[in-house]
Amino acid sequence: MARRKTLPDLVKTKYSLAERLCRLRAELFGDRGGPELARRLGIPVRTWYNYEAGVTVPAEVVLRIIELTAVEPMWLLHGKGPKFRPKPFDDLELLPNSKRTVGSLLRTALQILEQTERGRSAEPPADDAEQADPDDEEDPAGDEIFFAPGESPGEPVA
Repeated sequence: MARRKTLPDLVKTKYSLAERLCRLRAELFGDRGGPELARRLGIPVRTWYNYEAGVTVPAEVVLRIIELTAVEPMWLLHGKGPKFRPKPFDDLELLPNSKRTVGSLLRTALQILEQTERGRSAEPPADDAEQADPDDEEDPAGDEIFFAPGESPGEPVA
């Protein structure tokens, strides 16, 4: 039985996907980041490089790539639209090459907690005498100390 020829459009589609996978890997994990990306996807390194060379990528792997990298599916598949999905918090950049500082990560965590607390605003407020005012407390170095809503200076941190 003779083998069917692959249509030129399908070949072009496979190679354009392979090119976008290569660009995505280089942007997020660096030029030599194939092994790390493969590890995070749970596939062999050689398999990842085969995908970058144009081998058909299974749908399950495409879905894991989308989930892991927050890449926009339309961009990955067709090269159209924005490259990445918008993130609710721009400070949540936790990739290996991140230049985020501990302070910025803590500020982001505080913002998340504050938004969570605002979402619970339907609950009755706690007694004002029990809550500490974060603006009143300072440490010896002069930096401000912030407490989570409802947390007081004397309580241990969980």
